[in-house]
Amino acid sequence: MPRIIDELWYGQVDPIEFFGKNNSELKISEVKAIERIESLAAVIGEAEAEKLQELVNNYVMLATAQAFADGFSLGTKLTAEALLNADNCIIPNK
Repeated sequence: MPRIIDELWYGQVDPIEFFGKNNSELKISEVKAIERIESLAAVIGEAEAEKLQELVNNYVMLATAQAFADGFSLGTKLTAEALLNADNCIIPNK
């Protein structure tokens, strides 16, 4: 069984594929946003609605990428602190 770190390194893990999978509130919000943009198309026109959808998609992509990076960074900091904790040191001090 491959290690998750190897799968991540070789691009075999796509964190976004799990985005909102177990969050019904997020899914409902997504459906409502899509419906609202579609209803706006009647007012602002199809071309402008497509531009708006593109902006929203870009924002979501950037925000989720940043959230992943922030979460990964936090996890790394927690791991480092746990490994270097003076009271429970796994790595001996030199």
